[in-house]
Amino acid sequence: MEERKINFKKNDDNTPVLDPDGTLHGMLCVKMETLVKNFSLLLYLLQKGELNEGTKESSAELFEQNSIEILNSLGYEGDINKKYNEYIQEIRSLNHENLELRKQLGMKVSNEDARERLKLICESFYEWWHNEGTGNIESITFNEYGMTATLRGYIHPFRHVRKAEEQVSMLKHKGFDVSSLVRYGQHLTASEKNFNMLKELFENSFPHSNIDKINTTTYLGSESKGEYIYVISEIIVNFNNLDDI
Repeated sequence: MEERKINFKKNDDNTPVLDPDGTLHGMLCVKMETLVKNFSLLLYLLQKGELNEGTKESSAELFEQNSIEILNSLGYEGDINKKYNEYIQEIRSLNHENLELRKQLGMKVSNEDARERLKLICESFYEWWHNEGTGNIESITFNEYGMTATLRGYIHPFRHVRKAEEQVSMLKHKGFDVSSLVRYGQHLTASEKNFNMLKELFENSFPHSNIDKINTTTYLGSESKGEYIYVISEIIVNFNNLDDI
C-alpha cells in the first residue's frame, strides 16, 4: 500500500482566467452587492433586536444560493455547490423521466402539475418582494408571454412575521425614500432615486423582466401641515422568463 501524498502545489496554477467581454466580472459585482446588502440588513436587524427566525432563514438561503452561483461561475467544484448541482441534476432527470413516462402512456402534463408550478412561482415571488420591497402585492397574472405582477407602493408586509415598521426600517436601510401620509400609512416616495433603485433591483434579480409602468399619486403628508407628497401607488412589472423566479 502506497502512502497518499498531499498536493501542496494545488493552488500554484498560473493559467490566466479569461473574461474578454466582462461577463464574469459583471456577474461577480452583482453577487457581491447582493451579499453585502443582505449581510448589512442581517447585522442591522440583529443589532436592533428585530431579527426573527423567518428573516434569518431567508438570509441564509440567499447567502447559500449566491455562493453556489459564484462557485459555479468560477468553475470551482466544492462540497456546497457539488451537492447542490447533483441535487438539481437529480430533479431534472426525474422530471425528464416523468415527462417521458407520460408520453409513453399517451398523457399530457396534468392541470394539477401546472397549478403546482404556478403556485410555487407565486410563493417564491411573494417571499422575494417581502424581503426586497414593500411586501404588498395587488395581483399576479400569467399569460402566454410570462407573468405580470402589480405591486403596491404602500408598505404593508403580507406576512405577519414582520411588522410594517420593520418593513419601513428595512427599506430605509436599503436606501429607499419613504414618506409618511395622513391616514394612509407609509409609502415609497415617487423620487428619481426610488425609480432608479427599483429599475436596478428588478434588472439584477430577474434579467428577463422589465418595469412596464410606475403609477404615482399625491397624498397629504403627515410630516408638515398642508404639504402634499408625491408617492408611488403601483409598480407594474412584466416577467418574460418564469425560470428567473
